[in-house]
Amino acid sequence: MSLRILHEFSNLDLLDDLTREAAALRGEENCLSAEVYRAMGGEEHGALTLIWRDEVSYWALWDRVLTGAYPHLGSLARSGAISGEFYTRAPYRLSGGRWVPESDAETGRRIVWPARGAVRIIIQGAYETSADMADLTRLEVEETRREHGCLAYAWMANVELADHLMLVELWEDQEIYDHHWEIRTQTADFRGNSGRSPRTPERGLATREFYRHEAFTHLYDRWQPARVEDYSATVVWGPPVD
Repeated sequence: MSLRILHEFSNLDLLDDLTREAAALRGEENCLSAEVYRAMGGEEHGALTLIWRDEVSYWALWDRVLTGAYPHLGSLARSGAISGEFYTRAPYRLSGGRWVPESDAETGRRIVWPARGAVRIIIQGAYETSADMADLTRLEVEETRREHGCLAYAWMANVELADHLMLVELWEDQEIYDHHWEIRTQTADFRGNSGRSPRTPERGLATREFYRHEAFTHLYDRWQPARVEDYSATVVWGPPVD
């Protein structure tokens, strides 16, 4: 299974260096995507996101990152200046008003698992721009951030391909995200056109991905869960005993 990686940072002086390293990463055998984005609207917020073929090949890459193959990314990780999130990639599509995993869209799921934890959403695509897109996007961001339980909501433009955008969302839990999606659906006609007309990307795929939020921090040259209570490296726990 491919790996989705999201790194976020607040120092925009890093954009050029990370953009050069992203271009080099795209030449790696197991790299499926590597792009750098900057938040729209003048915010001091950037992101490097990658899709890697599998976890094993990514950790082989990370060993090289830490030994100087990608010095800026390695330095940022070691200094704590860049965050890390890692997910088994899960693309979704809209079906009957619900977001359904692409792998399950045709057969349907027999079990609906309980929804727990914060919801991370990553949307990437290319868009035909319009004269009022920037203003409409700014308004959308402002309004969405006012919603209860919205922890993060940012439209970001690709540093190399300005019409390739990424939306990064973080919601407090699934119930709150459900309310957000419902109000978006109910007010679509009132809000009108977003100013973004999708088109085929020049590079990469148009994708919509949903995850249970997993934050990591870089310690001792490896990515560790940000929450200490999520550590489980010392003991390999067996099944519970009655």
